[in-house]
Amino acid sequence: MLRALSIAGKEGLTVGQLSNTAGYRSREASIKVFKKIGLLIAEYLDLDLPEIGPTQNDGAAQVLAFSHIESEDEPATWIMHQELRSAVRSVL
Repeated sequence: MLRALSIAGKEGLTVGQLSNTAGYRSREASIKVFKKIGLLIAEYLDLDLPEIGPTQNDGAAQVLAFSHIESEDEPATWIMHQELRSAVRSVL
């Protein structure tokens, strides 16, 4: 999942694209894993996260990427933070 998002670069991926690329059968499963990864990184870095947040705009997910909405007619795109993208690419 991190590899796919890092390769997508500044273009990012929608949740649907991220789910398909990472091999998850449902969007809900991929969102759950995405948040878990963000939570693990936040715990490692000893970051304080908000306790409550909307499903796709959760603090744990924002550790990994930010959500970009081009228009109301298109789904949000998750774009990995540059520093994390560089770190992931360095270990590929």
